[in-house]
Order: sequence, then C-alpha cells, then structure tokens
Amino acid sequence: MSYFFNQLHQASCAVHDIIWDAQNWFADQFTSAVSNLESAWKNLAINGFNRHFTFNLLDNLLALISVGGTAGITTIATTVAIGLSLTIDLLKLPFFLTDQLFGGIYHGLHSGLSFIKNKTEVNDTSFKQQNNLQINPKLYQQDWYKIIEFARWAPSPHNMQPWVFDLQSEKQATLMYDPQRLLPNTNPNGSYVFVGFGILFETMSIAASKLGKDVEVELVENIALDPKKNGLQKLATLKMVNRNSSEAETLDPQLIIDRRTSRLPYNGKPVAATVINELSHVAKQYGHTMGHTSDYRMVDWVIELNAQAMHSDMSHGKTRNELRRWFRFSKSDAKKQADGLAAYAMNSSALALWLFANVNWMFRVPGITYLAHKSYLNSMAGTATVAWLSGPFNNVDDWLNAGRMMARWWLTMTKHDVYLHPFGSVITNPEAFKLFNDKVKDEHLDVRPKSNQQNPIWMLTRNGYSQTNEKPPQAQRIPTEKMIISRNNWCHLFGQKNLQLSHPEHPGSVAKTISVSCGKFISKA
Repeated sequence: MSYFFNQLHQASCAVHDIIWDAQNWFADQFTSAVSNLESAWKNLAINGFNRHFTFNLLDNLLALISVGGTAGITTIATTVAIGLSLTIDLLKLPFFLTDQLFGGIYHGLHSGLSFIKNKTEVNDTSFKQQNNLQINPKLYQQDWYKIIEFARWAPSPHNMQPWVFDLQSEKQATLMYDPQRLLPNTNPNGSYVFVGFGILFETMSIAASKLGKDVEVELVENIALDPKKNGLQKLATLKMVNRNSSEAETLDPQLIIDRRTSRLPYNGKPVAATVINELSHVAKQYGHTMGHTSDYRMVDWVIELNAQAMHSDMSHGKTRNELRRWFRFSKSDAKKQADGLAAYAMNSSALALWLFANVNWMFRVPGITYLAHKSYLNSMAGTATVAWLSGPFNNVDDWLNAGRMMARWWLTMTKHDVYLHPFGSVITNPEAFKLFNDKVKDEHLDVRPKSNQQNPIWMLTRNGYSQTNEKPPQAQRIPTEKMIISRNNWCHLFGQKNLQLSHPEHPGSVAKTISVSCGKFISKA
C-alpha cells in the first residue's frame, strides 16, 4: 500500500506541466485540428484517394476526435475532483492522504493531454543570463555575500523576488530589477513591488548590523519599474559603510530567518496589548498609523470580505493569468523554481490550487461555490485580530519608506511569536476597499490623526498565534549565488578552489561545497 501511495504522490508532481487555462487551450486545439482536417480534405480531393493522403485525413480526423474527447473527460473529471477535494478538506482528512489520492487524478489528466501538448517551462530571462555569468571567487569571503544570505529571505509580492545584485567591489554593488518579475496588470505603478524593495533595503541594513556595517541606497534618478524592458535594469547603487556606533540595531538578524507568512488557522487568542502598542510605535516612527480590532464581529466581517474579494479577483482573466504564473502546485516545482506561491505554504492541496487557477469557472457553479467558500473560511479559523496600516503612499519615496517600516513591523511581530497573513485583495479590489474604509469609519476604528486623514489604508492583515509550537512552512527562495552577478574583477588572483558555504539557519554548518574557477561555477553538493 505504501508503494501505491508513493506512486500516486510522484504522479502529483506532474501537474505543474499543465499550465494553461483548459478552456482557452482546448479552443486553440479545436481551431488547429479543424484547420488541419480541412487542409487534409482538400489535398485528398486534389490528389485522389491514394494511401498517403487518405491516412493523413484519418490522422487529422482522429486528432479532432481525441481533442474533443479529452476536453469532455477533463471537464467531467475536474468537476468531480473539485467536489471531492473540497468535501475531503471540510471533513479534515489527513493532508498527506488527500494529496496522494488526488495525485492519481493529476496523473490521469496529464496523461490524457500529454500526447497533444509538449512540456513547457517558464521563461525566466534573469536565470538564463546569470547561468552564463562568471562567478568571482572572492564573493564568498565578502560581507556582501553574508548580507545577501539573510536579505534573500525578505518577503516580496507573490514571492517574486525581483532583485539581482551586481557586486562591483567590497564597498559597492548595483541592485538590478527583473522586468519579468513585475505585476503590470494588478499593480501597474509598481507600488507594492517598491514596498518589497523597501523591505529588502531595511532587511539588508539589519543583516549588516551583525558585521558593524550598514547599507546606503542611492536610487536611479526618476526610477520607474518598466515591465516592457528587456533584461535586468538598474534600480539603485548600494554602498557598504561602517555603522554609526550610536545607532545600535534593536532587531536580531536571526528574526529575518524566523519570519513567516502564516496562512494556517490561529489559536483564537487576540494579539497581546503590549505587542499592539509596540507595533503601533514602529509604524508611527515612519509616519504611518496602525489600526486594529479584536472585536470578533469585525474580525469575521473582514475575513468574509477578503474571501469575497479574492474570489471576485480570480474570476477576472487578467488578474488570474498574472497570478497563475506564480503558483507552484507541487513541492518539487516550488523547489525547482525557488519562488512563487507554493501550495504547501498556502495551506492548500496542490489539486485545489490548480483547479482554482486553471478551471476557475467551475468555482462559480452552485454547490461548488459554497464548498469552496466554506473551505477558505475554515482555513482562517482562530483569527482574533486584524490590523491595518495607513500613511503616505503616493510616490516611490513613500512606497520605499512604507516597505522599510513594514520590515521592522513584521520582524517585531516575529520577535513575539505573532504571525500575519496579508489580505491584499481587500486593498486592491476597489469595491472591497470602499466597503472596508466605510466599515472602519462606521465602527469608529479610524485612528488616523485629522491631519493624516487623506493618507490611504494600504495594508490589511490578519494576525495571531499558531495553534501549535510548530512554525508555519517556509516558502522557497532563490539561492544566493543565483542572485549575484560578478564582474570577476579579481579572477586573475585566484586559482580553482573549494569553498564551504554555511547556511544562515545553521551557523557553522556546511550547506554546500562549490568549486570555483575563472569563468566557471560547478555545484558539488
């Protein structure tokens, strides 16, 4: 039996090969099959019933029938799968069992499509460019590498990690952004991506404190994130400087590694008043205001609003298509891509996430809509506090400042074993955003000073403590060596050598050994 489950589990890993919306994909296949059949019929009419053209006609006819049959079977199978998946989720059967069971369904769908669809891979220009770049042996002895080992764990929208570092010297580096890792449809001005960069800058500063250093940032003049650009683009110059002894860092860099986004149920306890006060102080230091409530009626209302906003957003093609490319359905795919929103980290089965992303129209079928909604609300169980942030949010400087604040705000929670789960859909969905703002005012929860009433609420989160002592799962991150571009300035000074790299979670332990020589990078472990 264990062998059977193991085979099903392995089969589930195949799901990431099916990355297109079934409806649109089958429509394309029908169009192509009909066109080929028409062409084959004309050839047969012109050339007569010889063996070659007759078999060509039959082949195209069978292809058309196969596409139609596969489309019908897939539609039926996915409808049944949605119902079973959500029902089992509500019954709270063991996660590993449901994941293995539905691996068989994945395998069946994948097998039915594989004969007419070649495997595709995400086009990632930055990775392709970096794989051909030279690695500087001295990088791994520099403070830059030690800082980036921590900084790569900084959160970013959809875990896109749009940053790449060009290390020019021991004191200076250029920060690049990847135009392929932006959100042109759902965040066209790049405000939340810039918030992510602000979090990165503050995370680097905190990490550098352990070395007695700080990182100064000089932005490119009139910087804007342009998704239409080709190749990596310069965002800022980073300078390593000695830290002022009077500016002692109050946050332990280890908190960067310990920080998590938790989409798990919480334990039902509201966030302690002392923690709320400390978090409010952090926000105020950066010119922002933190609002919050632990009134169960308001908390439940916000959770319901977020569920409705999220399902509404995912029903729109542009939003769904932009988000879908960041979904990682299997754990093996998440590890391979080292980015994105992994099902295991989102408290979701791979099957449910794939169906939600690729066959979303089925979630608007009566009955399935109810089950999906109920399942999502169950995942929020135990939430007793929601919090929101408001402040200047009009330009790049505002967004970066908000990000720096949020880095410290989040790590302060981590210090007190408090977790958060962002409710981004409420903020970005215009209807939900208006409803939330009106509700905050109606409930007399708007704590913004009168002089700051014009500053928008730009972040909403649910907050709480884990049900158990176990930490929530950690999302994947791109390895440090793949985030770094080296100009190989000192290559002529070093011969080939082995270097042992320690992992930030286990200082002193050997995470990997690499062999470095001029123009080569060879992974040994």
